[in-house]
Amino acid sequence: MLFGIALSLAALWIVVSVFRDYYTEMAQSRRRLKSRSKLINTSLGPVEYATEGQGRSIIVLHGAGGGYDQGLLISNAWINDEYRCIAVSRFGYLRSPLPTDPSHARQADIVAELMDSLRIEQAVIMGASAGGPSTLQFALRHPEKCRAIILVSAIGHEHPRFDWYQNLAFDLIFNIDFLYWGLITYLPSSSYTAFGIPPGVQAKLTPAQRDSISYFLHSIVPISLRKSGTANDRIPRSLHFPIEQIKAPVLVIHAKDDNIVPYSNAEYVIQKIPHAQLIALSSGGHLLVGQYHRIKETITDFLQLNVYSET
Repeated sequence: MLFGIALSLAALWIVVSVFRDYYTEMAQSRRRLKSRSKLINTSLGPVEYATEGQGRSIIVLHGAGGGYDQGLLISNAWINDEYRCIAVSRFGYLRSPLPTDPSHARQADIVAELMDSLRIEQAVIMGASAGGPSTLQFALRHPEKCRAIILVSAIGHEHPRFDWYQNLAFDLIFNIDFLYWGLITYLPSSSYTAFGIPPGVQAKLTPAQRDSISYFLHSIVPISLRKSGTANDRIPRSLHFPIEQIKAPVLVIHAKDDNIVPYSNAEYVIQKIPHAQLIALSSGGHLLVGQYHRIKETITDFLQLNVYSET
């Protein structure tokens, strides 16, 4: 009997500890998200953004499951600190509402209005993953504002076709805060595949890389503040844009083993835009694990040699 009582108390302590940790992290994340960003009204509706750094402007459009905070992570990892990052929360993410027409064209237009509000005449636009189509649309619809575009693991011509595991993650885990938090907290390795880290890359992860991935996974909580945008990104839309008309400098970075946004997306962009530069990485998966130093050097060189070489 005493053993049963002790076992019950131990189980209760575990449950209380788990929920305490969960609610603590959720509260901290919500405070962090609200404190770091601003909301500005445009003629197309409100848009959330955050800025970091000084210098010439680079606008970052995040991928699925993101928000302005993911844009800041991208900036810190891949962009030299001599530039100013403006990270935008795309439609349906965090405090940027999902409009009636959440098209890539409208997303590009609202970024242009944000630039006007911030008195930015020209900027480099970086699109990661699902932020790719809006980046391409921006270059087409607002060429006078587009200094250059950078596409990283970006959708260029077709929406990803997920396998059953990835569909389950998006349909269930990515819609329920506690399930997502519990998975990445207690079974982080099981979420690697859903985030596009191939088995071959997983097998070679260093402790530092695992810590970096864990930080990224936890940066997405609360997932419920991002589910409208994630659902919108999964809606198949025509991506047959006339991208061959883009005149701005273009840099494309993509891993050949990307199992979420296939490498064919990068090949398509390069085929359509002959002056675009392609950096094809042999490994790294969708998150480009182990390639951050090379990516940062590549982007720095691209900006210095092809975008701002006159200065």
